[in-house]
Amino acid sequence: NSVEEDVSGIVREGATVLVATPGRLKDLFERKGDLNMASRVKSLELLVLDEADRLLDLGFETTINTILGYLPRQRRTGLFSATQTKEVRDLMRAGLRNPVLVSVKEKAAVSTPKLLQNYYVIVEPQFKLAVLLDFIRKQELKKAMIFFPTCACVEYWGVALAELMRPMKVLALHGKMKAQRNRILTDFRESET
Repeated sequence: NSVEEDVSGIVREGATVLVATPGRLKDLFERKGDLNMASRVKSLELLVLDEADRLLDLGFETTINTILGYLPRQRRTGLFSATQTKEVRDLMRAGLRNPVLVSVKEKAAVSTPKLLQNYYVIVEPQFKLAVLLDFIRKQELKKAMIFFPTCACVEYWGVALAELMRPMKVLALHGKMKAQRNRILTDFRESET
């Protein structure tokens, strides 16, 4: 939706639950005129920050702190994070009152394969593609998984790598592909290379 569509929906219908990206929510708070989002959250009872570590890694720390400044201090906050980084702890100190840490430790039903090898390379952004292609070709891999940070990146690089890595089969998979997910996973699992 455009910002205007979001604003008119909130003004017209209100909202009990608002799900938003940090950038869009900050835009709504800073919008002048027709919305006055700050007055609409005075009775906010619950704030949920999912994947807080990822949000901070993506550079949203200032944006999140700006949003927290608009919200009432008397609220419950659920902050979910896969890792306990310094930035997450700083956010907890700044944005939470009387925080309680709940740590989930689950015994893995499946262990890491003994032959699994993980690699990483620190490279300048303009050389990433060339280094990736060179690495894949030199390893003579039968199967590989490459992770990208967004659905849009997966879409783009799935097409680009399929062209650049012919005749190698490249499959793209991300969270917005609900209908194709099982077929793609089966194709990957059953393919020889």
